[in-house]
Amino acid sequence: MPDKHSNKTTNEQRAWLSGYAVALAEMHRRLTGGNDSTGVCEVARLAGLTIKAAREAGVDSFDINELVRAGVR
Repeated sequence: MPDKHSNKTTNEQRAWLSGYAVALAEMHRRLTGGNDSTGVCEVARLAGLTIKAAREAGVDSFDINELVRAGVR
């Protein structure tokens, strides 16, 4: 995640965030069958993952839509 004292996000941070977002979307899609939205949202919140940050990191709309479906804001 970005340094809390900086507004800049490095390429390394964007890559990490992108992979994390995809993993959560996949978890919601496959492992929980879409039935554990609360868990996905809690993990995303604790990591500071938002839909805006995921979009800025270049996450594909397929995964963004799944995160939205899970309730990530």
